[in-house]
Amino acid sequence: MSVLVELCQGTACFVMGSEELYDIKNFMPEPWREHVDVTSCVCRGRCKKGRFNRTPFARVNGEIVESVTAASLLMLVAEIMGDKDFTVPDELQ
Repeated sequence: MSVLVELCQGTACFVMGSEELYDIKNFMPEPWREHVDVTSCVCRGRCKKGRFNRTPFARVNGEIVESVTAASLLMLVAEIMGDKDFTVPDELQ
């Protein structure tokens, strides 16, 4: 299973912390890391569609995720990877 995490780098998402989300791979179990790609994407305009208060946005395997945090991204990746025992590290909660 592979996971593609695309983090919006538009101004609103960047200001709301999308840049900090690149570090999520450091908090993933080692076996996941070769299956997860974390990259940036250009603004998709979600904030211009009345969703400004839901930044930052990410796209995970093609699905838009609103108000994303490192913890929520990790839990989503865990679900995709089928890891029901994963818990978010304390420093991200």
